[in-house]
Amino acid sequence: MLFRNRTPATTVWRRFRSGLDGFTFDEVEGHFEARVAANAERIVDLFYTLSEHLAPAIDVVLEDQRSQSTWTGESIALPDVRDAIARLKVPL
Repeated sequence: MLFRNRTPATTVWRRFRSGLDGFTFDEVEGHFEARVAANAERIVDLFYTLSEHLAPAIDVVLEDQRSQSTWTGESIALPDVRDAIARLKVPL
């Protein structure tokens, strides 16, 4: 006799590079949400790579957990977002 449980929730925790880095993906009200915990350079690099797979216009919310600041943008053109992310890579 085999027993099977329900399919696990869509939230997945994976580790990459060091044990301090990680990310989760979740679906909230039809929107996909990524939460990343890593150093600044790694997060910017991952966000830039992820942006290749996004729609032509996107909503972006960035939360800085250290300063408790939040930046929000709605229906921003993807090339503008990718350009802003690329400019972040230089100062880091």
